[in-house]
Amino acid sequence: MASSYWVSMVVRMAYLVMYDGSAFNGFSGGRGSVEHVITRVLSRLNGSPVRLDKASRTDPGVSALMNVVAVNLNDELKTGLINSKLPRQVRVWGAARVPPSFNPRRAMQRTYLYFSPSMGEDLELMRRAAAAFVGRHDLRNYMIRDGSPTIVEMHEINVEEFNGIISVEFKGRGFRNKMLRKIMHAILMAGRGVLGVDFLRRTIDTEENIPMPPHQPHGLVLKAVKYENQPGFSIDKAALSYFTRYLRSRLAEINAMSASYELLLRGAMYEYWDGDLRP
Repeated sequence: MASSYWVSMVVRMAYLVMYDGSAFNGFSGGRGSVEHVITRVLSRLNGSPVRLDKASRTDPGVSALMNVVAVNLNDELKTGLINSKLPRQVRVWGAARVPPSFNPRRAMQRTYLYFSPSMGEDLELMRRAAAAFVGRHDLRNYMIRDGSPTIVEMHEINVEEFNGIISVEFKGRGFRNKMLRKIMHAILMAGRGVLGVDFLRRTIDTEENIPMPPHQPHGLVLKAVKYENQPGFSIDKAALSYFTRYLRSRLAEINAMSASYELLLRGAMYEYWDGDLRP
């Protein structure tokens, strides 16, 4: 008696994703997250539910130039088709078939850039503070206590200033929840003379509870993710061009909003309380 078998072929795909973090409630989570939006689109196009694996779970307000996701699909889905179903604040701009074992969490290095307006910080003090975090350290005071390992290896921290903006580049294998935001706060406070570098050294490699508050998420960008065996991503130039246009339009909106805030600020500082309400 002849028998027939249905063979199900699963394709493991990795995608490069960029997004405007101000438009989403973080990468991971429920409705309003980048993960929710992408998973919903991929599930519809795939014809069955999918589970998304990701390189980084960025916080609300944090943007990404290059986050990496991986998913099992019934067939390869082209980036153009995926992008046609996504909101304009997120684009899939690279794709690669990867082995079934590929896990985007197992990166050899992640690079983040943090931007903050200069408030007269001493850059040399900031660099001295940053150096205290480089290497393999117990950073339990710079993370959410969720049971994750407290030992982290920081490869580099580079502090620069351009046109009134401080940029801090972080490179490491991986970071814990809120870790970079807390370290950024510490480095900025050192640069402003609020916290001493010697005090910051005391908060590292210790079991003493000296929690550090996080800096605001806006200004933090996931720049790149590297793997020992980097997937051969094919790049979607149309997706990059589309997102460039979106960012230019957002920048124009932000510049207009900045001008309106300047007007409001001048109005709020005007001495209306003296009874003279002249416009």
